[in-house]
Amino acid sequence: MEKANIQSIDSEFNQRSEFNFKYFEISDYSNLTDEDLTNQLKSFADLSQQSSTGNKEVTCFFYRKKTVGGYADEIRRAAEENEFGGIEGSEKDLVAKIRYRISGTEKLQDILIYKNNKMTKKTEFKN
Repeated sequence: MEKANIQSIDSEFNQRSEFNFKYFEISDYSNLTDEDLTNQLKSFADLSQQSSTGNKEVTCFFYRKKTVGGYADEIRRAAEENEFGGIEGSEKDLVAKIRYRISGTEKLQDILIYKNNKMTKKTEFKN
């Protein structure tokens, strides 16, 4: 099976706890089914690691890797100005989103897969 390549857009930014958002670029996923991509994202994003910032909610965005330039200059503005954290003008490049929430002792995780700016699959997990 093909394996998606996932890289942090800005690892320093993603380490900060001041924002509830983390941003990644993803490539080599186009031949994967939604189910395979969901499984790979679940393996990539360890719930306890992503939630370790102390935030009750964290959203990770996975954008299609750009061949020229990138999203690094846009993520701070997105986190500060967009209450939902998405990069304005790059909606068509959004491949997936993972939302983590801690409710009491329960950890909840949603993985959402997008194609052509529309959600095609939503999978929920509880720990």
